[in-house]
Amino acid sequence: MLGCMSSRDKSKGVLASSVTPSDLVFVGRTADSVTVEFTLQAAGKVPFDPQTVSCCVQQLEEGTFGNSWASLHNARWHPAGMSAGEWAVTATGCPQAPSEGALPALPASALALAGAVPSSSSSTSAAAGPSVDAAGKVPEAAPGALPSSGSNLGEAGSPSSTAGLVPMAQALSTLRCVAIVPGLKPERGYVFRVLSRGDTKEMHSTSAEVKCCTSDRPKADAINTVFLGRTAHTLELFCDMPDPEGAPVEHCEVQYRIDSLMSGWDTLLLQPDPEPRPARSGLACGRKRIETTVPPAMVRRWRGKISQLEGNTGYRIRTHAFNAVGWSIDFTPELVRSTSDRPPAPEQLVCLRRHPTSATVSFQVEDPEGAPIHTFSASMHGVMGYSAHSQCLFNIQPARPGVDDRYPRQNRRALCILEGLQPETDYCMKLWAQNDAGFSKTASLPVQFRTAKRPLALDAMHVQVGPRSLSVEWEHRDPVGAPITRFELEYCKDSVFSSWESVEAKPIAVMTATGETSVEPAAIDAAVVVGQVLGATVSVRQWRVQLDGLDRETPYQLRARAMNCVGWAPSYSPSISARTCDRPPQPVGLACQSRLPGGVWLEVSVDEVLGTAPVNGIIVERSGTLSWQEVPDVEFTRREAQAPNVSDWDIYVPLGINPGAVHELRVWASNVFGRCAKPSLPCACMTSDRPSPPAKIFCASRLPHALHLEWAAPDPEGAPVWRFEVQCRKEAAFSSWAPAFATDTIRRGGAGDENWQAVLEQLDSAALYRVCMRAVSEVGFSDWSPEVVFETSGLPQLLGPPPPLCRRLEVALPVPTSAPATSSLAPAPASVEDGSYLVDLQLDDPEGAPVLACMVRCRDSGPWILARRQALTPGTPVPTMGHWRAVLPLNQAAVPSPRGAAQQQQQRIAVSVRAANAVGWSRVQDHRGLPLRAAAAADGENPSFAAAAEANASAERFGCGTLDLVSVEVHRTLATQQDAQERLRALLDEATERGDQEHVTALSAHSHKVRERIQVLQEVAQQVDPEMASSPGEDQGTLLTTQLQAAMQRKTLVPTAPVAATVLSLLLRGYMWLERSWRAELRTMSGDIAKVKDSIPESGGGVLVQWVSQHQAWSETFDRRVGEALPEGLSRAAQLLATLASGLKLELLETVRSDLEACHTLVSAAERQLRRLRHSHRLLCAAQQSSCHNFERKGVLRKIETTALGIVTMMVLPLPGTLELGTTHIGMLWLEGDTANSHVAVEHPSGIPLGPMLERLGSSPPPRAAVIIAGWANGGHRGVVCVHNATPRRIVVNVLPTEDTFASKAVAKLSEAHPFVKWGTAAMTTKEGGDSVVVIPPTDVSLLQVPDVGDQLQKKVRLEFSYGTQTRSSKAVGHALVSPGSAVSFMCLDTCLQVSNDEGSAENCTVEESTLRLCNNDLTSVSCGIYRAPELQKHFEGAIVTHQLEAGAQKQVPLPQPCIGRIFQVDVQRQGKSKEVAEVRPGQVLIVEGCG
Repeated sequence: MLGCMSSRDKSKGVLASSVTPSDLVFVGRTADSVTVEFTLQAAGKVPFDPQTVSCCVQQLEEGTFGNSWASLHNARWHPAGMSAGEWAVTATGCPQAPSEGALPALPASALALAGAVPSSSSSTSAAAGPSVDAAGKVPEAAPGALPSSGSNLGEAGSPSSTAGLVPMAQALSTLRCVAIVPGLKPERGYVFRVLSRGDTKEMHSTSAEVKCCTSDRPKADAINTVFLGRTAHTLELFCDMPDPEGAPVEHCEVQYRIDSLMSGWDTLLLQPDPEPRPARSGLACGRKRIETTVPPAMVRRWRGKISQLEGNTGYRIRTHAFNAVGWSIDFTPELVRSTSDRPPAPEQLVCLRRHPTSATVSFQVEDPEGAPIHTFSASMHGVMGYSAHSQCLFNIQPARPGVDDRYPRQNRRALCILEGLQPETDYCMKLWAQNDAGFSKTASLPVQFRTAKRPLALDAMHVQVGPRSLSVEWEHRDPVGAPITRFELEYCKDSVFSSWESVEAKPIAVMTATGETSVEPAAIDAAVVVGQVLGATVSVRQWRVQLDGLDRETPYQLRARAMNCVGWAPSYSPSISARTCDRPPQPVGLACQSRLPGGVWLEVSVDEVLGTAPVNGIIVERSGTLSWQEVPDVEFTRREAQAPNVSDWDIYVPLGINPGAVHELRVWASNVFGRCAKPSLPCACMTSDRPSPPAKIFCASRLPHALHLEWAAPDPEGAPVWRFEVQCRKEAAFSSWAPAFATDTIRRGGAGDENWQAVLEQLDSAALYRVCMRAVSEVGFSDWSPEVVFETSGLPQLLGPPPPLCRRLEVALPVPTSAPATSSLAPAPASVEDGSYLVDLQLDDPEGAPVLACMVRCRDSGPWILARRQALTPGTPVPTMGHWRAVLPLNQAAVPSPRGAAQQQQQRIAVSVRAANAVGWSRVQDHRGLPLRAAAAADGENPSFAAAAEANASAERFGCGTLDLVSVEVHRTLATQQDAQERLRALLDEATERGDQEHVTALSAHSHKVRERIQVLQEVAQQVDPEMASSPGEDQGTLLTTQLQAAMQRKTLVPTAPVAATVLSLLLRGYMWLERSWRAELRTMSGDIAKVKDSIPESGGGVLVQWVSQHQAWSETFDRRVGEALPEGLSRAAQLLATLASGLKLELLETVRSDLEACHTLVSAAERQLRRLRHSHRLLCAAQQSSCHNFERKGVLRKIETTALGIVTMMVLPLPGTLELGTTHIGMLWLEGDTANSHVAVEHPSGIPLGPMLERLGSSPPPRAAVIIAGWANGGHRGVVCVHNATPRRIVVNVLPTEDTFASKAVAKLSEAHPFVKWGTAAMTTKEGGDSVVVIPPTDVSLLQVPDVGDQLQKKVRLEFSYGTQTRSSKAVGHALVSPGSAVSFMCLDTCLQVSNDEGSAENCTVEESTLRLCNNDLTSVSCGIYRAPELQKHFEGAIVTHQLEAGAQKQVPLPQPCIGRIFQVDVQRQGKSKEVAEVRPGQVLIVEGCG
């Protein structure tokens, strides 16, 4: 019925197909079939019945010309969701057919693939129509018409083909079908298409074409052959090959043959692995690759082992595979692989051990891969060539297989033990190696060796003779592998008819391998055994024979020979003659040991005769003109012998001082029986020579009146140089040579050094001198050295580049307050508008006389301004180039101030410079037309700021004044003289020891002068010491004035050197007092108040400000006068210093009088001005009238002790958190600072009003404390102590026992070590008596009850001070012992905060009770944060209010209500300083001072 609903082709009168095939794809193949899929789709909107559809598959063989489409009769199709058998049962019926009228149902999978649509009609068939071909013609019988579903696709479309259809209840719109086309040719490509129609009366619909191919045979190029390993007879390999799609590989065959021309192929079938692995998808058809939707081909590994091969042979191997299509067309490319190789020849043959009949050879072999060596063969060279040696034993290391149990290529060591050899025979041996592949291709390189031989003949014997005995000793080397077993000594009388007699020798010692000699019998026997066993070591043994009972004074012939296991030595040793004798033998080894000026030391050895008297005399003879003459007064001593039975002698032979003469000497030895028969061999020797002339003379350093010379003079042997004679003369006409004053010549490197040095003194400055010298020793004088020319130090030289650099500063350059104490900068002008000039100079320092003063002026009539030198590093010498800087006031310049920038660039200045050193002042050097530059400023920088920066840099870099340079010169001169004294002391000891009285006299006189100079210079150095000169004292100025006045009243200013030292000291002390003492005194009154040094309490700020202002006003006018007088006076002082150091005359030093007068004037003016200032200073030191108590500091040892106790406590306490809290406590102990040295307790004396005393300390009590102060003044002291808090924080004062018991000390230390102990102790402590613990706010006072101790004048009360409250107190700052009934002020020395009570003065307005005033007296801004009291604060609680105060500002801060009676914490943070804390009450004032 579905066919009746198809459309009809009106032109042809047939119905069009109601079912259209589409989406034809290739999905699989085998060797003779392919599988395709296609979709049946309804042509219109009317669904179709699958049981009425007929399909036909047509093929076109690819690559065949003229072929046409052919229908396949054996092709079958079925829905994709079910198999062909299931579909056949569904379509044609089953044994149990459904009842009539029931329609079979498609499976759910088929319906899902088909997209079934339920049908509303029950028609089971449609009217049949003619079928059509591809051209649209209707054949008589469509040969390829597909019958109904499930039937054979090749049957004719007759009505009987649809007779067996079973009606279905479902009608479909699409259905995916699978068609299998069998009976194809393998390895052939095809083109397929599908024709379908819904009924036999309809024409066919044709699908698109699809190309397919059947399965291929295996490809040889896809086979990958890999060789795993080899042995001598096998090759192991595997092949990886992919299975062709649809035709998996069934067999894999390997063919192999020997790599030769006429060999035949053998085969081996490989075995596959159980599980294949996938390869990439796609298949090849012809030259094109057809991508399919089927799974990719699988790769399978085939394994096999080729056995029964020949060793060391190459084989050609190829592979091919077989599947259902057939064997692969080609083989794989032939691979050449060989079995394991034969071994290489053994290497590194070395003969290790040799014996008389055997030898051991060590060698190395290399195992080929897969075939380790297992057998060796040895060949010996004979008359007919090499032949096999059968008596061999081989020992080789076992072969080690690899991780895959295959033997890799490896090296092994082996030993070959050769037996059956002949002794004393040379052998040449080769070795062959063998493995499973065969013997090595070549033999090893030959190794030559010789078996053990008999001993060699003895070379020499040592004989010790006695009256009736001979002791014969010798050393002999044992042959390798055959030690000596017997040694015989034969002797006979030296006559014609005497016969030889033999005696066996015994070994007495053996030489070890390290060169040591052992006499132990066990060691001797062990050496023999080791030599026999190893056959490689050689031992040297010492043998001895004692012949006794011989005739006296009789000559004997001696010879010896040895025997070992091989036989006797081939010959005897050379015969030697020995004579029994009573006299000593001939001395031997005569040599000159050392030379002296009047003789020589000889050394000689004499063998001691056995059994007779020892040597007791030595006779020395000297060769004369005609005969040998005995030398008298010979001294000889016997020293410790180096060998047994030998005496060694040291002989001194006096020959007299005769340098250059050669003496020939010989020695006789004697004993009680007489001289020896023969003397020693003669020896030529000489006495000591004269010194050579000094050489390499050079000037190491120069001074104004001295030259430091160094030279080289080697010491002759036995006669070292004593001293030198030095002569000099001026390089001038008619000058004559004169002895130079240079007695302190000394060796530079100590005894034995050939380099000498000396200082030539009492010379003129800036003068040329010619110097020559000669050396003196015990032998005599040397020749004079060549003349050399040297020059002493001269005046400073100001010529030469670079010229001075002049710069202008638009602001004045004041003397900085932080400048060094020795300040000699010219004062800056008073007005800022004047400005300053900077003049930078570079001056060369003459050697030995550095520039001490430099003065600069801007015009010819202007004042001289003293320049300053660049600061020097302490302890370093003054450099040869000095950088100086002078600051010139602008009103002293020679040019008017410019107005414009162009004028500034064109402005020039004239500068005059002069310099002075220890020689004097240089001439004035004028520099005209120097360009004047402005101070360098960065882009956008204010020029005034650049000027200020230049001023600071000037104060830091150029901080070395003239006074500093003179002080350095004094200490340098003192150090030079002290070194000279040490040299003279050593020289005097040497001269005294050798008895040189002339030199001793000269050295003693010079040493006395040097001691006087050192005393003078020590006095001067003590006066110029900065620490001594800067010590404050009220009588220094008065004392200096008196001494200067007394010195100027003398008629002759410097009559003697001590007086000259006094004058020099006065001059230097005067300028140092002007430069340092007044500054030191001002620093004492300002810096000591700031830091509270020496227990001086803090005083009010008004007195300090007034005193500093007076000092600044006075120093601005006083520095100018000092700067004008200082250079001239210090130059004279330097000249006097140089004169004292060189010992010149002092008549020319009367010019110092004018400098003394100028210094006296300045000192007097300074003393008058200081007397005005001392009154103010006494006010600041008023607190010294009270008693100050310093607290004990906690050093490193105390912290170590506390740490150790803390660790022990942590281990003992069984409380949770003990370790954590103890560790934190120990860490904080090392991090926190020690505050004991920054606090002090001042005990005020009784009988003095307490109120004014507290006011002078700067911490007046509040008005409510007036009752306590008034009661204290009335005498209510007994039983209490008045404590005053002068710190900015609350303090806790506790009364402690005067003396700690052992228990209290232990508890205190444990409390300090761990917080748990401290808290437990505090919880168990009970208070007895009155109020022994009080909390005192800042500026407040309180009465502290103390125990009644009887006599209060003798007893003391110990107070403990700490910060905080009773419940939250910090660690104790310290303890103080005070008297009961006294008043104590607790002060902090290093704080910058001060708490005061408002008194409503005119300068300080009243502070409201609910506010707090903050005053910043610092030079920088500060940040203030106000918090609640520490005991009321919560964790991480912030500040109530925060304020930023600029310098000099003050602010009244309101506090939160209610605030009456409360305490507030104020944190103050200054720039660059640590945070400080204060605790104040409402209505008080917190002042921030800039003293910290």
